[in-house]
Amino acid sequence: MSDWFDGGKFHMDKYEDHILEISNMPKQKLYKYFMEESAGGSMQLMNFKGEFPFHFVSSVYENKTITKRKSAFFSKKLELNIDITHKQFTEYEKKYRQLIFSETLLTSDIVDDFISSIVNNKTVKKRIEYFYTIERDKDTISKKDFTILEKRHREFVLENKDSNREKLVEELLKLDKRPIVIKIKDIELNENYQRIKKYSNEIKTKRAKKSESTFFKQTPKGSFCPNCKKQNSVRIMEGGGILFLIILFISVIGILFIPFLPRSWKCQSCGNQWK
Repeated sequence: MSDWFDGGKFHMDKYEDHILEISNMPKQKLYKYFMEESAGGSMQLMNFKGEFPFHFVSSVYENKTITKRKSAFFSKKLELNIDITHKQFTEYEKKYRQLIFSETLLTSDIVDDFISSIVNNKTVKKRIEYFYTIERDKDTISKKDFTILEKRHREFVLENKDSNREKLVEELLKLDKRPIVIKIKDIELNENYQRIKKYSNEIKTKRAKKSESTFFKQTPKGSFCPNCKKQNSVRIMEGGGILFLIILFISVIGILFIPFLPRSWKCQSCGNQWK
């Protein structure tokens, strides 16, 4: 960024050169560039290796109103270095709400019981029974949803059952949301990619028009100057007033001489002509 800022002054030409350069990158290379060079706004949503997008999905999925979603999201503003405004969150929430709710997801209030039900029981039926015998403050998921989640995660849970429970809970929640987070990343990446492509095309068009205009302005015209030897001259009509008087004089004299002009005759029947 320092390349196009100098002493607080913004250099548009250098910035446009930069856009043209990155617009030629393949999409995945451009994504890597985004992750290395920027950390704000949609770039945080694209970073599926960080905590930000998972927290965003959780905030939306685990709360029923936009107010509660916003409150849950910004509760980790300092912890996650959240760099978007409340207005931007509202826009992203509206944009991705349907996508987030298109999948059955684990929530933080049931994940520990979910793990216990799988670890402590050998069959799906027993796991369901175990899960629903546990009292909870909030509404729980349906048995159909539990079955979907159990099938999705049983292998991972059983393979890591001896791990630290807190760490297992954290990893399982991320694993569960990962497909949604990657879809969001792909959408944001594609939109940013198309935005840069569009902007680069506008820059090329603007520069082509400017170059064409400069070419016509600077193309040498006229005869070579005998003094400086440059071909940059225009023809100036001199004596225009005198020429007008000559034409006027000739016209008047011509009218006066009409009666004295030679005459001839031409027969309209046979075409013969005589004086």
